Parts: sequence; structure tokens; C-alpha cells
Amino acid sequence: GVLVKLNSELNANKFVLTNNYSSGHGGGIFIAAGSQINLQNSNIINNTVGTGNVFGAGIFADGGNASLVNSIVYFNRRESDIGINYNLNGYTADILDEYSVSYSNIEGETNWIPEGLANISLDPEFIDYQNNDFNLQPSSPCIDAGTVDIDQDGIVDIFNYFGSAPDMGAYEYEGDNNECPITGDVDNDELVNVADIVFMVSLILNDS
Repeated sequence: GVLVKLNSELNANKFVLTNNYSSGHGGGIFIAAGSQINLQNSNIINNTVGTGNVFGAGIFADGGNASLVNSIVYFNRRESDIGINYNLNGYTADILDEYSVSYSNIEGETNWIPEGLANISLDPEFIDYQNNDFNLQPSSPCIDAGTVDIDQDGIVDIFNYFGSAPDMGAYEYEGDNNECPITGDVDNDELVNVADIVFMVSLILNDS
């Protein structure tokens, strides 16, 4: 996992953290006191903490803080425990108290909605998360569910997305050609050529 040491900062974009284990708190990330992490379009998936009184299989904030936007924190578990309440935890034992989360998918109990703007708690519908394929299926609730309005220090925002908005998570669903049209391909034949000009002229004449 990742240890964010005392009074330090971690900024990450399109960050994937998976298959880590800690016998103590923080299987994926442990945030020490006075520290800050800023994650954008990131996946914290399938990390594990040991048995006993340990928490934060995804992220544990031990006096530090975390800001997550357009991210997915899911399928993180306590060893030999099918419970789902170990994705985000902190020293206050009040989930999300140490976190600022928006436009993100955080796993929790049925019908639970994570506090924060436009958050969800739904199966992200990865292609095959157990084999580290975190691409989204076409029916995923994470598609077009993110935001371009991000204000996080230290993160360079490069928005190359398909559809009406960025997706949640590290892998953008590209969809079909209707989802990502080719500039100038007005007749949708996957080519930009004279046929597009003819098509445009016919549209104009038909409207006049």
C-alpha cells in the first residue's frame, strides 16, 4: 500500500491502487496526521486489511485528510470478512469525516448514499475487477457521472473524455462512435470526406 507520511501531501490523477494488504489500518492508503491526499479519476479497488480491530481496507485517515473527485473506492475488504464497511475509514470512526468526496462511487450498505456532491454507492460494473480489468461496462452507473469542475491543488487537469462528462474512475468508457463522434463526420459513416459536405448541403436545402 501507500503510506502518506506525517505532514506530507499526495496528489494523483488516474491513479489505480489494487491488491494491497496491511495487517493494520489502511490496506490501500494510510494517511498520517497532518497529511493530505488529493485523488482525481482514481480507483482504489480490492485492497485488504488483516483480521481484528482494523479498518480502512481502501483508505485510512489517521488524522490526515483526503479529497476524492471522479473516483471509485470499492471491493476493499477486511481479511476473511465479507463486510463492505472497510472502504474508507478514519480515526474518528465516523465514515467520511476526514474526507471530502464528490462525484465519486464509494461502496457502502444498501441504499446508503455517501455524503457530498453527486456521490453514489452502486456496483461500478467493471469488466472484471478480480482480474484487474477496471474498464467500465456499457451499463455502468459511473459513465458520464463525473465533473470537469475540479479545484484541487497540485493536480494538472487534462480532460480528455467521451460523452457528456468525464466518467468516475481511472478508465474512461469510450463507447461507440455515437458516444465519441469524429469531428466533421456529419453523416456518421466513420469517414470525413466529400459525402459529409453533400450531406450538410442537403440538410441546409431541406431546411430552406
